[in-house]
Amino acid sequence: MQQHTAFNYVKIFADREEGASSVEWVVLITMLAGFAYGTGMLMSDSTTVLTEGIAAYIGSIASPS
Repeated sequence: MQQHTAFNYVKIFADREEGASSVEWVVLITMLAGFAYGTGMLMSDSTTVLTEGIAAYIGSIASPS
């Protein structure tokens, strides 16, 4: 959700002739930093093990025939 919103802001800023105000840039950078932090947290060792376990479980489920 955060990524989608940040990219919407970038598109809005690109469409505007005057660009973005400093407050809008702070909001945008904060949102992108939050997304980057969240993505980094997803790639930690403990969650990698969790996602591999989920992927193995989903892979073991027989597909409906």
